[in-house]
Amino acid sequence: MGTWCAPCVAGHRKLDSLQAQFSESLHIWAVSYEETSRVRRFVEKQPATFQHVRDEHELLATYFPHRIIPHAVLIDPSGQIRSISAPEDLDAFTLQAFLSGEEPRVAQKQDRIGFDPLRSDIFERSGTEEEAFTLIESLEGLPTLSIKGLGEGLKGRRLTLINYSISGMIREAMDLGWRRFQIKEEEKQALEEELYTLDLIVAEADSDLLRTQLFEHVQTHFGLTLDTLRETSKIYRLVLEDPVKRAQHAAVNPEEAGASGQHYRSPAAQLKDLADYLEQFGIVGAIVLPETETDPPYPMDFRFFPEDVATFWKALEALGLGLRQEEAEVTRYQVSLKKEIASPKLF
Repeated sequence: MGTWCAPCVAGHRKLDSLQAQFSESLHIWAVSYEETSRVRRFVEKQPATFQHVRDEHELLATYFPHRIIPHAVLIDPSGQIRSISAPEDLDAFTLQAFLSGEEPRVAQKQDRIGFDPLRSDIFERSGTEEEAFTLIESLEGLPTLSIKGLGEGLKGRRLTLINYSISGMIREAMDLGWRRFQIKEEEKQALEEELYTLDLIVAEADSDLLRTQLFEHVQTHFGLTLDTLRETSKIYRLVLEDPVKRAQHAAVNPEEAGASGQHYRSPAAQLKDLADYLEQFGIVGAIVLPETETDPPYPMDFRFFPEDVATFWKALEALGLGLRQEEAEVTRYQVSLKKEIASPKLF
């Protein structure tokens, strides 16, 4: 498990409930590769009745190879592996049957172990392509993943989306979080649950051009309509509270720039950049708008522990920033499929 991984945290709570139900016959170990101090801090805020183990040298990964976490392995008293699945697929009924000697009736997790999408090119591009667009079915055993500029000569010109929904592709193209979109109930299966893998190369190294062409290709290929909605909604406003703290923040190494469920680091970021992060990663559970979009960029090293809300507010304060809840007019988009296109063909 990873303390930064939202599905892992959700699975942690579920497994704790199952451990309590089967306290005499089931023993659960949560395995992590993170530092002991980090896991200990997490458990202090999210206590559990089962054991936590640190696999410092990732030895268990050689016995239970996987690519996607969380990763749940059921082992019977004789030491035989009976099931490999996601924790979300385990429930009391399944475990009771397993403990009674029956074969676990649970979807088996099939990770694609021998393939690294960050190093290997699924589409085998030569690097000489001026433009390209390819759409294929989902790739079993790989996570949802966005890869930019993979391959010699393609930096800034290429975007690969692995196991993305249609709505996810549109969000990527528009650089907006899911709260900015509405989808009809009857179209959620097609737009949110069916997954595809896409590869796009554009003629120039330009992030705006990549997003524009991604939007055009996806909209045209799947036959989408996009309607603009203006609504008044409760939002969070990211505001500058202490200009001195904001300007004095320490430099950030560009090689350490990035974002996860517990950090955002950038050598030069504006309020709108952090607001986008807070919204798109679902950190505060609402749309987040910046107080201004014309503030000068400064280094930003924003780190907190998701299980400890106080650390989030302290991290904001250290940057000289704050969040204010208010009502504001926001733009949302309704994504729909054109009626004449029921089953998009791949190419």
